[in-house]
Amino acid sequence: MKWIIVAGLALGGCETTISHYRNAQHPSYAQAEYDRDSYECRRENQHQVVEAWGGIAEANTVVNKGMAAACMQARGWRKVSESPG
Repeated sequence: MKWIIVAGLALGGCETTISHYRNAQHPSYAQAEYDRDSYECRRENQHQVVEAWGGIAEANTVVNKGMAAACMQARGWRKVSESPG
């Protein structure tokens, strides 16, 4: 009986907000197009950073997240939040 009360509180007391993106320029676009545009925007706004310590060097790819977000907005993507009914 105790687990029924706990389960009821857990399921009924939590309302989550789901965020997703829609493209105002292309309303028919779905997740596949979002993923493609996200990949391309991140790729276009990345650069290599090389750090060296003595005789050891390490190269990393860094993405300028602000520029990538601006790229996504320029392609028509906007964040949309929905609360489940």
